[in-house]
Amino acid sequence: MQRTSRLLAAVLGLCLGATVGAGCNLADPSLYEALQQPDGGVGSSVAVSDACDPSTMPFVITKTTTDIRIDTRNLTSAIDTTCGSANGTPGNDAFIAMQVVAGEYWHAHLSVLSRTEDRDPVLYLELPTDCSGRTCDEVSDSCHDDNDEHFGFRAKKTGLLMLGIDDAKVGGGEYMLEVFKPVCGDGVRIHGEACDDGNRMNGDGCDRDCRVELGNGQDTEVESNDDVFYANVVELPTGGPEPMTRTIKGAIGQTCDSDFFSINVPQGGSVHVRTETPSAQPCSASNPVATPFDITLRANDGTSIPGATLPGTDCAALDTGPLDEGEYFVVLDAHADLTVSTAYRIKISVED
Repeated sequence: MQRTSRLLAAVLGLCLGATVGAGCNLADPSLYEALQQPDGGVGSSVAVSDACDPSTMPFVITKTTTDIRIDTRNLTSAIDTTCGSANGTPGNDAFIAMQVVAGEYWHAHLSVLSRTEDRDPVLYLELPTDCSGRTCDEVSDSCHDDNDEHFGFRAKKTGLLMLGIDDAKVGGGEYMLEVFKPVCGDGVRIHGEACDDGNRMNGDGCDRDCRVELGNGQDTEVESNDDVFYANVVELPTGGPEPMTRTIKGAIGQTCDSDFFSINVPQGGSVHVRTETPSAQPCSASNPVATPFDITLRANDGTSIPGATLPGTDCAALDTGPLDEGEYFVVLDAHADLTVSTAYRIKISVED
C-alpha cells in the first residue's frame, strides 16, 4: 500500500471544507493515499480528534475507507466518560467518527505502521461502562505486542459512532486504520466477510450472513472464525436419533486466539460439548488430551455460559440446562500461556 502524500493540497481542501454532518468522502481510491494532514509537525497523517466529541471530527467515515494513517504521538491518554477508554490502557487516544445506520455491519482493522515501533495497539468503539477487555465485542486488545487489532460490529442505532485508537503501552505511535462496510450477497468478498457467493441463502456453503457453513462432509474449521461475524456455522443433523451431534476438528492458535462455532438450538434444548482424542475417544483421565482452551456458550445478546473441566481431568467440557430458542455460539478461548498451535476435536451435541 502506497502511503505518499500526493494530491495532499486538493484533499485537504475537500476534507477541511466538509461539515461533520456531510463528512468527507474518504472511500474514493484516488484519495486513499492523500488522506494526509499535518499533526503538530510529527509527520503526515489524517487529522484526528484528541477527544471523543463529534463536533471536533475533521471528517466522518461513511463507507469502506482504507489506508487511514493515524499519528497519536502528539495526543494524550484520554479517559472519557462518554466513550470510555479501552480497559484503562495508558496509551495516547485518538478518535474518528463513523456515520452508521442501525443494522449495518462494519469491520475495523488497526495495525502498527512500522513493525520496528514498540507499540501494542488497541481498537475500541464507544465502550459501555460495563465493558471490560475481551468480554466486550467493541474492543480488540490482543495479548501480543505489535499485533493487528480488528473487530466487527452491527450498528445498534443510526448516527455518529466514535472509533477509538489506543495503545496498551504509554505514549503514542503511528498506525494504519482500515474500515470496511461489507455488503453480503453482492458476490464480492471483502475484509469482514468469511465468504460471499452472490446470494443470501443458507445451505449452500455460505450462509445468509456470509459465514462459512460446515456441512456436507465438511468437519474441519475454516479460519478465520474468531468472532460472531466470522463464526463457522455448524449444521447439525436433524430427523435422526437424539441428540443432534457433530464432531468438529480444528486448531487453537496463539495466545488469545478464539474459535467461534454457530449452532441453532430449539426451544428448551440443551447444549453439550466434549473434547476428544485424535482417535475420537472422549477425553478422560484414562484418555487425556491437551485442551489448552476454555469452552463457553454465548448467546446473541452477549451473555455467556461458562464451561468447566471434567472432574479429575484437564478435559474442557460444557453442559447447559434448557435454553431459549435461537442462535448460540460455542467459543473456544485459548489459555494465556499457549505458545504453539494445538489441534483439537470437539463433539457438539444439542438435545431437546
